Amino acid sequence: MKCYTHQLAFAAATAMAILYMVGALLVSAFPQQMLQLWAPLCYLKTADLFSPFFGISLMGIISGVIQSFFYTYAYAWLLGSIYNKLTPNDT
Repeated sequence: MKCYTHQLAFAAATAMAILYMVGALLVSAFPQQMLQLWAPLCYLKTADLFSPFFGISLMGIISGVIQSFFYTYAYAWLLGSIYNKLTPNDT
């Protein structure tokens, strides 16, 4: 069964943009707590070294949403295209 690559890519990209927006809003609302949650993911005991450089802006959020949308769209479209190439035709 073939998949509709553009619909798949658009759905995945929209979901990723929403998740990115939720994450960005959490970081802007609770920056210190999010930094403490982020430190163990990078194998750091504390994130005190990064605290002065950690910030979020409206332009950063907008840019990140746009980038995450386009990158996710491209990857999902590529994955759907490869899947369609590997599946047999339904005739």
